[in-house]
Amino acid sequence: MRTLQAIAVVLLFGCSDTRLWKAGVLERISVEANRPRPVEPEQRWGFVARPADAVRYTLGDVFCTRGSVEVTVPFKLLVIMDYSGSMDMADPQGLRIDAVEALINQYQDDPSVYFGFLRFGSLNYPLATLGKDFTNEPGRIQAALTELRADNTVPEGATNYQQALEWAWDAIDTDIRRPDQTPGTRYGILFVTDGRPNEPEQGTPDQALAANRPKVRDRITGCDGYKADQPLNTMIEWLNTYFINVQGPDPLGSQLLRDMAEGNGSAPCDTDNWGHGQFTEVDDPADLEFDLNLPKLRKVFVNRGGFFFVHHQLRAAYQGGEMVMARDSDGDGLADFLESEDPGTDPWASSRFLGDTDGDGISDLVAWSLGLPANQATVNEVHPRPPPAPELLALGMLDGLGVLRARPEDKDGDGLSDDEELFLGTDERKVDSDRDGLPDAVELRFFLNPLDGNDAALDADGDGLDARTEVETGMDPHHQEPTWFRQKYAYQVSRGDEQVIEEVDPTTGRSSVRTCYDFSIRNILFRPALRPQGVLSEQNLFELSFLDQTRIPAGDRELDYRRELFWAKPEQDRPGFYLRRTLPEHW
Repeated sequence: MRTLQAIAVVLLFGCSDTRLWKAGVLERISVEANRPRPVEPEQRWGFVARPADAVRYTLGDVFCTRGSVEVTVPFKLLVIMDYSGSMDMADPQGLRIDAVEALINQYQDDPSVYFGFLRFGSLNYPLATLGKDFTNEPGRIQAALTELRADNTVPEGATNYQQALEWAWDAIDTDIRRPDQTPGTRYGILFVTDGRPNEPEQGTPDQALAANRPKVRDRITGCDGYKADQPLNTMIEWLNTYFINVQGPDPLGSQLLRDMAEGNGSAPCDTDNWGHGQFTEVDDPADLEFDLNLPKLRKVFVNRGGFFFVHHQLRAAYQGGEMVMARDSDGDGLADFLESEDPGTDPWASSRFLGDTDGDGISDLVAWSLGLPANQATVNEVHPRPPPAPELLALGMLDGLGVLRARPEDKDGDGLSDDEELFLGTDERKVDSDRDGLPDAVELRFFLNPLDGNDAALDADGDGLDARTEVETGMDPHHQEPTWFRQKYAYQVSRGDEQVIEEVDPTTGRSSVRTCYDFSIRNILFRPALRPQGVLSEQNLFELSFLDQTRIPAGDRELDYRRELFWAKPEQDRPGFYLRRTLPEHW
């Protein structure tokens, strides 16, 4: 988990601060004192309050994903080498193999680069040491080089491009489907030959080339039906071709190999949409060099579906046959009317003033969700939580203030301890165990199932809104709200367009890409929390969370979850209730 980048909190009509690159200090600023305060309608409240005392906040401005980073994902290079009979004249010393070894030596210290090999003539001759495998193991690579040097040509020594390219598709497809395959793995092909394709078509050399050309193109692009659902050129970064031409100019042969490599059209069947690579021609195998700069992948984060706001002291809930805005004094996700002012020794009762009534490390919400007694220790050995801030401790809450990070007792930083995740069956290292776009802790707070990847898209209460929309607007996914209730209490969420911005760190000169979004959440109602003996606490706890992912995944590190909790204190924020995050001018 990473730190929350930049959040601005403003009142409706408040100004904005757009230097949102690094977290700064939260400062409180007074604005116009004569701004009229909103008045609530005369409806049932579900808590003790007078309409004239209503205070509403608006959160918003811009949020940005974390900066881009270069990541290492496997790059697997397939070397396809012509071993037809003519190689005894074109490369009798096997210098093409020396060039391959020189390339391998460039990346001998890079464990992310793998190599595979194929020899071809009329037929394909995979290496006995590797078959269709790719490897980065020095011993296996050395054995492969030894096998490549054992013979300079193969039996049935014509030049069959088509079968070699078919084998390449199979080898890469087999590798992609391996259960231990790393998401985001990329592939490239080096294709080395000394002549035109002349197998299986017969006739004059020009006739054989003309007959082979559309079939070779089809094996790369799928435009005539070969693996059309996933052509070879959609599985690889590029196809580079190398022509060892020792027999003099051959415009037609050179053009085919150039098209195989350098065709880079965007439409699937463009006449030039072939290998998206480079063509090289040499007249001496000693000049053959595979000078490659295997690309580094920049991992750019984008927001996965938006952001989530949680009001820890207030929630829409169904009580006594109607929807109410119910107080949640301890912020544990259970409305006060579900909990007790004094649970005593009742194992099934929980305290409205303590997020974990029995102190066993399993919150009342988790116990309630699993049907466990909340006032009877469930575990013998608790992975201790760090103590919360004094203000939160006084309110009986569990989470700390400010940016929330992964901790030893909460490896994914989602607000559920590892002990709680063990009880729930969720993944302690994944914020969103069921991959439905809702973090586990958020699902639990709205009584959804963090192990059901479909419930976020369901409309369980039949009000025309799916569960995700209800969560985003602070409503109840399981009970219909009257129209007036939704109009007055639902969060009014708006998102701006996605903007990709690149900034350069002036101290290092390195650039970083961020994806930024305008946003606002209006209509956040303030209500003081209840404390023992009927005392009211003049503060609320708000939470913002963002679930980001990378455009190109890189294994389990593809998600980035950021949470921040902060106080809303109208008495301190008066008269404008305007919160602004001040930010440094530079990185």
